[in-house]
Amino acid sequence: MKKITLLLSAITFLSISTLKAQFPKPPENADKGFIKILTQNKLKNWEGDKSFWTFKNGVLIGQETEDHQLKENSFFIWKKEMVRNFDLKVECRINPDGNSGIQYRSVKVDGKNYVLTGYQDDIDGVNHWSGQNYEEKGRGFMALRGQITNARNEKTPVAIGTVGDNEKLKDIIKDGWNEYEVIARDNVLIHLINGRVTSIVIDDNASKRRMKGLLGVQLHAGHIMKVEYRNLLLKTYD
Repeated sequence: MKKITLLLSAITFLSISTLKAQFPKPPENADKGFIKILTQNKLKNWEGDKSFWTFKNGVLIGQETEDHQLKENSFFIWKKEMVRNFDLKVECRINPDGNSGIQYRSVKVDGKNYVLTGYQDDIDGVNHWSGQNYEEKGRGFMALRGQITNARNEKTPVAIGTVGDNEKLKDIIKDGWNEYEVIARDNVLIHLINGRVTSIVIDDNASKRRMKGLLGVQLHAGHIMKVEYRNLLLKTYD
């Protein structure tokens, strides 16, 4: 029994050491090293359907009205470069009927304008899905809010742990503006809302995972809605 205890202690120590090396302690200035990639002067680095997206006073606004709605999900895409390992922070505000998300490590769908497939940090107005990981036009639900999952070769990722209760995590989301964060390191994908981890995916499916791709934000079809994004900050590591 003593040998087993010592072995478990050693494994725990090595696991914590590995995580610390992979995710070092953040600097005292939490925004140090980040670059604001969405400003009036940098709009040339973005593309999207301008009849649905506008940028005013530092805020990107996506809006669908009763007489002007999308037939398919559409994205405002950062086309400057593909990203691999990164931290991304952005503030978002969405109306109760809204459905949106932060798209990353994505690619454009052939033959369609402003349509992406890839990982998504989900955002919705009633916070049923906010903070989960959903693969747009791919494998679907990768991790619900509160889950730590491992995506292997099975069709459905396997839940291997938890970062909290789904409903209780909903309480961290405020009315109005909230800060969403995505941390991507190789095959580990972490979502946070207002500094609290909401989901983690470990994607070991080498044939389906994507290690590099485009960033974007989504306007979901079929909703009369308004979503706003501001202070989009990016820090890349390779």
